[in-house]
Amino acid sequence: MKRLPYKKRSRWTIQRAGTIVLIGISLYIAKYIFDVVYEIYLNQTLNVALTKEKEQLIKEQEILKEINERLTNDEEYKEAYKQADKDDIIILP
Repeated sequence: MKRLPYKKRSRWTIQRAGTIVLIGISLYIAKYIFDVVYEIYLNQTLNVALTKEKEQLIKEQEILKEINERLTNDEEYKEAYKQADKDDIIILP
């Protein structure tokens, strides 16, 4: 392989080093953009999951309120609760 003169060699080395630096900067910027987009994606996914969990908890709370209303209106359970107030033990029928 033919050796280049000194001036041409140094210019080629500087260009190659500049290209490597530009590639490194580009990769750093791309990584930063990817991290931001990934963080946004995770936040949206978490938000959707929390919304679904919240809806599920609201449904369960409504069911428990309905059960509580039924129990407080039922005469047998009223008697059991009155007895529980005396004994600190609830014996449900």
